[in-house]
Amino acid sequence: QNIHLNIPSQKPHKSKQTILQMSRRLGKEFQQLSETAPQDWLEVQLVNDNLYNWRVVMLGPEGSPYENGKFLIDLNIPSEYPFKHPQVKYLVKVYHPNVNDDGTICEELFEPWSPQKRILDVCTTLRTQLADPDVETPLNLPIAEIYKNDFNKFEKTAKDWTKKFAK
Repeated sequence: QNIHLNIPSQKPHKSKQTILQMSRRLGKEFQQLSETAPQDWLEVQLVNDNLYNWRVVMLGPEGSPYENGKFLIDLNIPSEYPFKHPQVKYLVKVYHPNVNDDGTICEELFEPWSPQKRILDVCTTLRTQLADPDVETPLNLPIAEIYKNDFNKFEKTAKDWTKKFAK
């Protein structure tokens, strides 16, 4: 599979060599995840051959209300990657204390960020958070309250939404 480098406009202070190195790394990560993925719960594609915009299909974690769900996720990777983490947005409705109604998540999930982290680490973190929500600092307070006060209702609703929206 050929990878086309459709690179968004870069800030002028970066050298072409730095940009090329970052693109090479990102291309290598994409190739590793798309061709020889070490996990069976993740698929990646480029959006419009843009190396900085990935479409991810992540299977919900086993033993969670999200099990068997296929969660479509948009990753917008900044030109500063790997020095900045990707912007993440679920493209399907997710009933979860850490996911907003518009599919955005709390970016602090990836902090502290370091250039050693990879896109696989981002996806693994997202999958872990599905199974183990942070209800102490929720993004969606009403769902967090239900999680804390009526877990059975939370679990049933999360399973229902997963069946309905994460097909």
